[in-house]
Amino acid sequence: MEFSKLEKVEIAGIKGKVLSHQVVEIFNEFNELYAMFGNRTYDGLDATNKEFVDDYNQFRERITDLDRRLASIVCQAFDDCPSTESALK
Repeated sequence: MEFSKLEKVEIAGIKGKVLSHQVVEIFNEFNELYAMFGNRTYDGLDATNKEFVDDYNQFRERITDLDRRLASIVCQAFDDCPSTESALK
């Protein structure tokens, strides 16, 4: 749910445009991943379906990677802030 809110994120500062573009790329990757996972035709409630478990594990791994990349971008944005006031904006 939180990744769907990335569309509205805007980062200011010296590196702001580049970092904002990276956030948009992460948002687009998430949408593609979510759509691929959502378009599967098997029954997700079938406990014996190994294909679902494999897809779910792959989805979780990719989400973890996107989360780490997003955390890196946020850290760079806060490092770029000259003061606490600009960080809070």
